[in-house]
Amino acid sequence: MNIEIDWDTVETIGIEFVKESYVALLETMQGYDHYNDAHRVDIMKDEWRVECFETILKYILPEGESNAFITEQKQKHLYQTDLFR
Repeated sequence: MNIEIDWDTVETIGIEFVKESYVALLETMQGYDHYNDAHRVDIMKDEWRVECFETILKYILPEGESNAFITEQKQKHLYQTDLFR
């Protein structure tokens, strides 16, 4: 079976994959207990991963859209916990 997909569709799929992966990372971080020493190591690694994802999002999305998406997701997933207060 051959299926042809245009480049706009490929780009859209890639962008959605990055956005969903970023949200999944934030959801994972939401479950950490920051008072647990074992989780602190994971939190530090994942904070670095979040920064990497944000750099990629700022590169692949228009500036206003990337900033709005990042802010919305952080408020939804992290700021309701004590991780980034």
